[in-house]
Amino acid sequence: ASAKNEIRVASIVEQIKIVKRKKDFYQSWLDVKPGDDLAPNDEIYTHGQSSAKINFINGPQINLSENSLLRIKTLKKENTLTLERGNLTARLTTQSPKLDIVLGGKKYSFESKNAAIQIEQGNTENKSLRRMQEGGMPLRRICNNRGRTAEVRGNR
Repeated sequence: ASAKNEIRVASIVEQIKIVKRKKDFYQSWLDVKPGDDLAPNDEIYTHGQSSAKINFINGPQINLSENSLLRIKTLKKENTLTLERGNLTARLTTQSPKLDIVLGGKKYSFESKNAAIQIEQGNTENKSLRRMQEGGMPLRRICNNRGRTAEVRGNR
Protein backbone atom coordinates (compact mmCIF):
# COMPACT_ATOMS: atom_id res chain seq x y z
CA ALA A 1 0.00 0.00 0.00
CA SER A 2 1.33 3.40 -0.87
CA ALA A 3 1.59 6.20 1.68
CA LYS A 4 -1.53 7.94 0.49
CA ASN A 5 -3.67 4.81 0.82
CA GLU A 6 -5.09 4.22 4.26
CA ILE A 7 -4.58 0.87 5.93
CA ARG A 8 -7.55 -1.39 5.33
CA VAL A 9 -8.46 -3.36 8.45
CA ALA A 10 -11.99 -4.41 7.63
CA SER A 11 -14.77 -4.12 5.11
CA ILE A 12 -18.53 -3.76 5.24
CA VAL A 13 -20.15 -6.95 3.94
CA GLU A 14 -23.74 -6.09 4.70
CA GLN A 15 -25.56 -2.85 5.44
CA ILE A 16 -29.24 -2.59 6.32
CA LYS A 17 -30.89 0.84 6.30
CA ILE A 18 -28.85 3.68 7.90
CA VAL A 19 -25.21 2.86 8.65
CA LYS A 20 -22.62 5.65 8.88
CA ARG A 21 -18.86 5.84 9.10
CA LYS A 22 -16.72 8.59 10.53
CA LYS A 23 -13.12 8.52 9.41
CA ASP A 24 -10.25 9.32 11.69
CA PHE A 25 -9.98 13.09 12.35
CA TYR A 26 -12.95 13.93 10.13
CA GLN A 27 -16.06 15.61 11.53
CA SER A 28 -18.69 14.30 9.13
CA TRP A 29 -20.56 11.00 9.15
CA LEU A 30 -20.86 9.35 5.73
CA ASP A 31 -23.17 6.56 4.59
CA VAL A 32 -21.53 3.18 4.08
CA LYS A 33 -22.41 0.46 1.62
CA PRO A 34 -21.27 -3.14 1.18
CA GLY A 35 -17.72 -3.31 -0.12
CA ASP A 36 -16.59 -0.16 1.70
CA ASP A 37 -13.26 -0.47 3.49
CA LEU A 38 -12.68 0.50 7.10
CA ALA A 39 -9.43 1.85 8.51
CA PRO A 40 -7.91 2.26 11.99
CA ASN A 41 -9.71 4.85 14.18
CA ASP A 42 -12.87 4.69 12.08
CA GLU A 43 -16.19 4.78 13.90
CA ILE A 44 -19.27 2.93 12.69
CA TYR A 45 -22.78 3.95 13.72
CA THR A 46 -26.04 2.11 13.12
CA HIS A 47 -29.38 3.91 13.31
CA GLY A 48 -32.64 2.44 14.67
CA GLN A 49 -33.77 -0.68 12.77
CA SER A 50 -30.39 -0.69 10.98
CA SER A 51 -27.48 -3.09 11.15
CA ALA A 52 -24.09 -3.81 9.66
CA LYS A 53 -21.93 -6.86 9.11
CA ILE A 54 -18.20 -6.12 9.21
CA ASN A 55 -15.49 -8.52 8.12
CA PHE A 56 -12.07 -7.97 9.73
CA ILE A 57 -9.05 -8.93 7.66
CA ASN A 58 -7.20 -10.07 10.77
CA GLY A 59 -10.15 -10.99 12.96
CA PRO A 60 -13.71 -12.23 13.18
CA GLN A 61 -16.83 -11.15 11.40
CA ILE A 62 -18.89 -8.78 13.53
CA ASN A 63 -22.60 -8.07 13.39
CA LEU A 64 -23.45 -4.61 14.69
CA SER A 65 -27.07 -4.25 15.82
CA GLU A 66 -29.25 -1.14 15.69
CA ASN A 67 -28.41 2.00 17.68
CA SER A 68 -24.78 0.96 18.08
CA LEU A 69 -21.49 2.84 17.96
CA LEU A 70 -18.23 1.00 17.38
CA ARG A 71 -14.70 2.41 17.22
CA ILE A 72 -11.84 0.52 15.58
CA LYS A 73 -8.31 0.76 16.97
CA THR A 74 -5.54 -1.14 15.25
CA LEU A 75 -2.01 -1.52 16.55
CA LYS A 76 0.52 -3.85 14.91
CA LYS A 77 -2.25 -5.72 13.07
CA GLU A 78 -4.13 -6.33 16.33
CA ASN A 79 -7.65 -4.90 16.36
CA THR A 80 -9.19 -3.55 19.54
CA LEU A 81 -12.82 -2.59 19.21
CA THR A 82 -14.51 -0.13 21.53
CA LEU A 83 -18.24 -0.56 21.81
CA GLU A 84 -19.42 2.88 22.90
CA ARG A 85 -23.03 1.75 22.89
CA GLY A 86 -25.30 -0.88 21.46
CA ASN A 87 -24.92 -4.54 20.75
CA LEU A 88 -22.64 -6.73 18.65
CA THR A 89 -22.12 -10.39 18.02
CA ALA A 90 -18.90 -11.98 16.85
CA ARG A 91 -18.13 -15.46 15.66
CA LEU A 92 -14.70 -16.76 16.72
CA THR A 93 -13.25 -19.56 14.59
CA THR A 94 -9.99 -21.42 14.09
CA GLN A 95 -9.10 -18.86 11.40
CA SER A 96 -9.93 -15.84 13.59
CA PRO A 97 -9.86 -16.98 17.22
CA LYS A 98 -9.31 -13.66 19.01
CA LEU A 99 -11.38 -10.62 19.90
CA ASP A 100 -10.35 -7.69 22.08
CA ILE A 101 -13.12 -5.35 23.09
CA VAL A 102 -13.22 -2.28 25.32
CA LEU A 103 -16.37 -1.63 27.35
CA GLY A 104 -16.54 1.36 29.65
CA GLY A 105 -12.76 1.79 29.61
CA LYS A 106 -12.03 -1.84 30.53
CA LYS A 107 -10.55 -4.26 28.02
CA TYR A 108 -11.84 -7.81 27.62
CA SER A 109 -10.06 -10.43 25.54
CA PHE A 110 -11.71 -13.53 24.13
CA GLU A 111 -10.08 -16.46 22.45
CA SER A 112 -11.77 -19.55 21.07
CA LYS A 113 -11.70 -21.79 18.02
CA ASN A 114 -15.50 -22.02 18.05
CA ALA A 115 -17.63 -19.50 19.92
CA ALA A 116 -20.36 -16.99 19.36
CA ILE A 117 -20.00 -13.93 21.54
CA GLN A 118 -22.63 -11.31 22.21
CA ILE A 119 -21.65 -8.02 23.76
CA GLU A 120 -24.01 -5.34 24.92
CA GLN A 121 -23.18 -1.86 26.13
CA GLY A 122 -26.12 0.34 26.85
CA ASN A 123 -27.83 2.72 29.17
CA THR A 124 -29.60 -0.22 30.73
CA GLU A 125 -28.83 -0.86 34.39
CA ASN A 126 -27.44 -4.27 33.51
CA LYS A 127 -24.78 -4.19 30.82
CA SER A 128 -23.90 -7.72 29.91
CA LEU A 129 -21.22 -9.45 27.96
CA ARG A 130 -21.49 -13.13 27.39
CA ARG A 131 -20.06 -16.00 25.50
CA MET A 132 -23.13 -17.65 24.07
CA GLN A 133 -22.01 -21.05 22.97
CA GLU A 134 -18.77 -22.90 22.71
CA GLY A 135 -18.20 -26.56 22.02
CA GLY A 136 -18.66 -28.01 25.50
CA MET A 137 -16.74 -25.20 27.24
CA PRO A 138 -18.07 -23.42 30.33
CA LEU A 139 -19.92 -20.22 29.64
CA ARG A 140 -18.21 -17.02 30.60
CA ARG A 141 -20.31 -14.06 31.50
CA ILE A 142 -19.37 -10.60 32.66
CA CYS A 143 -22.01 -8.32 34.09
CA ASN A 144 -21.30 -4.67 34.47
CA ASN A 145 -23.67 -3.10 36.99
CA ARG A 146 -23.31 0.67 37.11
CA GLY A 147 -19.59 0.45 36.46
CA ARG A 148 -18.97 -2.45 38.86
CA THR A 149 -17.67 -5.54 37.16
CA ALA A 150 -18.31 -9.06 38.35
CA GLU A 151 -16.83 -11.95 36.46
CA VAL A 152 -18.27 -15.45 36.45
CA ARG A 153 -16.29 -18.15 34.74
CA GLY A 154 -15.76 -21.90 34.69
CA ASN A 155 -12.42 -23.61 34.16
CA ARG A 156 -10.47 -21.94 31.41
